[in-house]
Amino acid sequence: MDADEALARALQLEEEAALAAQQRQAAAHHLRGAAAATAAFSQQVEGTLAKVLGYEDELAQAMALSVMPLPRLEASADEACAVSTAMGEQPPLNRRDALAFELLSWFKQDFFRWVSAPPCAACGAANTHSTGAVAPTAEEAAHKAGRTELFRCGQCGAATRFPRYNDPVKLLETRRGRCGEWANCFTLAAGLEARLTMDWEDHIWAECWSPSQRRWMHLDPCEAAADKPLLYEAGWGKRLSYVVAVGRHGVADVTRRYTTQYDESRRQLVSEGWLAGYLRHVTGRLRAGLSPELRRELEQRDELDRRQLLSSGTAAAEEVALPARQTGDAAWLAARGEDGSGVARASGGTGAGGAAAVKPPGTRYRLAKDEHLAAASPRRLCGGAVRASGENAPGEAAQRAFDGSPTTKWLDFGKEGAWLEYRLPAEQPQAVLAAYALTSANDSPERDPRHVMLEAWDKGRGAWVMLDEQRSLSFPQRHHRLVLRVSGCVSGATPSRRFRLRVLAVADPAAANSVQLACLDLYVLKRVEQAQQQQQAEEQAQPQPQAAEAAEQQQQTANGTTAAAGEPAQQPKGGEPAVERLAALQLQEEQQAQQQQVELQEPPDPAAPAAPAPSLAPPSDSSSPAGEAGNPWAALFQGGSPT
Repeated sequence: MDADEALARALQLEEEAALAAQQRQAAAHHLRGAAAATAAFSQQVEGTLAKVLGYEDELAQAMALSVMPLPRLEASADEACAVSTAMGEQPPLNRRDALAFELLSWFKQDFFRWVSAPPCAACGAANTHSTGAVAPTAEEAAHKAGRTELFRCGQCGAATRFPRYNDPVKLLETRRGRCGEWANCFTLAAGLEARLTMDWEDHIWAECWSPSQRRWMHLDPCEAAADKPLLYEAGWGKRLSYVVAVGRHGVADVTRRYTTQYDESRRQLVSEGWLAGYLRHVTGRLRAGLSPELRRELEQRDELDRRQLLSSGTAAAEEVALPARQTGDAAWLAARGEDGSGVARASGGTGAGGAAAVKPPGTRYRLAKDEHLAAASPRRLCGGAVRASGENAPGEAAQRAFDGSPTTKWLDFGKEGAWLEYRLPAEQPQAVLAAYALTSANDSPERDPRHVMLEAWDKGRGAWVMLDEQRSLSFPQRHHRLVLRVSGCVSGATPSRRFRLRVLAVADPAAANSVQLACLDLYVLKRVEQAQQQQQAEEQAQPQPQAAEAAEQQQQTANGTTAAAGEPAQQPKGGEPAVERLAALQLQEEQQAQQQQVELQEPPDPAAPAAPAPSLAPPSDSSSPAGEAGNPWAALFQGGSPT
C-alpha cells in the first residue's frame, strides 16, 4: 500500500468514526427526547388520576350530595322518562341517564359560573385585565391551586387574585372557573361511575357510564353538551391528537370516539406501543385489589368500548348540528382555534360560530308545560310535548318556544332544515289548525326564519302533510309577532295530534350561525273527535233532522259562534263526517273573525300562574337496584359493581 492509499484509508476511517459518533449522539438525543415526552405524558395522566381518586373521599361525596337539589332533579328525570315512554321513543329514556342529563343542565344553568376575568375584589367592577401569574399562597396551595392568576381593575386599579383550584370540594364553594374547574367539580358531582376525559389540545370534560346502553356517554358541563362526542372536531374545529379517559378503575385512549379523522401523523409525542403498554400498566395497577368478578365485568366493559371505538368513526351522520364553542370571549376562542373557523357548515360555506354539516336526528320529547296559557287564549293548542331538530340547551331549548314569553327563545345551530314539533298525548282529541303565530327573538335578526313550512302528521298515510308555506317572512323588529292563517284550513283540513314547523331558510344564511324563534303558537279550528262524538251521540238520541240541528248548536257553542237570538242556524246534511261539517260552519266562523284576530294578536300573559303539569307515572328502571329507590344517586357514591 503506497502512502497516498494509506492516507485515503485513514481519512475514510476518520469520517466513518465521526459519522458513527453523530449517529450515537442523535440516538442519545432521541432517547432523551422520547424519555422526556413519555415522562410528560405520564405526568399528565397521573395528575388527572390523582383528582379522580380523590372523588372516593367520603367527605367530598357528602359535600357534593349536599349541594345538589336531588328531589328536583329526580322529579325532572322521572317526568322525562314518563314522557319518553308515553311518546313511544325507542329506546325509551333510562332513569339513570335522565338523572345525568338533569345534573348537567342544573350544573350549567344554576350552579357553576364561567370566568374569563374575575370581577374586581375591591370595587366589583367587571373590567379587569390579566397582569400575569404568581405562585399560590399557602392557603391557596392547600386547596391544590397550581398557579394564581393576577388581574388589575381598570376602574380602581386594585389587584385581584384568581387561584386555579384543583380541589373539587373547594370548587363546590367557589362555583367558578374555566373548563378544568368545571370538569373537576362536575365529575365529583356525577358520582363514581364518571371519569375525566382530556384532550392534548387543552380541554377536559367527563364521561359517564350508562348501564342501560352499556357504553360511556360524553358529558361536557361547560357547554351543557350531552352525548355529542364530535362537538370538538365538527363544531369547534379542533384537530385532535390524543384523548385519554381517566377513571378510578382504569385509563383508556378514547381518541376515536371524538374524531372521524383519526390520523396517526398527529400522534407523534409518544410511540403507539409505549402508549398502549403504559395505559395497560396503569389500568392493571388500579384493578389489582378488585374481586375476580368485578375485574371480569370491567374487562367485558373494556371490550365493548373497544368495539364501539373502532366503529365510532362511521357515526358522524347520526350527530345533531354542532356549534362552535360557546364559553369564553371571541378573542380567546379565536386564539385557541375553537371558534369554528374553517369548519364546513350546513349552508355549504365556512365561518366562525356556525354548526357543522351533519344530519340532526332530533331531541327527545319534553312536556311543553303550557297549560296555563289556555285560559288567556282558549283556542291555543296546549297540553302537549315538544321536541326539535336541535337546541341550545338548557337556556334556549325547544320548550322555550311554547312558554308564551317573547323574552325567551328556542335556538338551533342547524339553521336550514331545523324544525320544531308539537305533539298532543293520545288521550287528547285530534285538532285542525286554523292559524299560527311566530314571534321573533331578542337579537340577531339574521337568524329569523324566512322560509317556513307548517305540517301535520297524517297517521293514515304515515307521512307529514303540508298545511301552509311562507317563503318571504320578514320581522320588522325584535319581539315582533306575525299571525298567519292556515291556507285551506277547512276544506283541506288535516286532523292530527302532531304538528311541525320546518325552517327551510333564515333571513341571512351567510351571516347567521343558527335559527331562533321566541314563540310558536298554534291555534285550533276545532277538536275533530269532539265533533264526531257529539254528532254520533245526538243522532242516536233524536230523529235525524233534530239530531242534525242539535249537533249544529253544540258545535257552534263549542266554537263560541252560536247564532244570535232570532237568527236561523245553518242546517247541515245529516250523517256528514265531522270534518265536512266544519266547512258548513265556515260562515259562522267568519262572523267571529275579528274577535279571533284580537285573540291571536294578543299574546298570552307569561306572568300568569302555571297550572300543574300532567301527572305521569314514572316508568320502572330495571337497571337500578332496589336500594336506590330513596336516593338513586346514592349508589353512585357507594362503589361496588359498575352495573
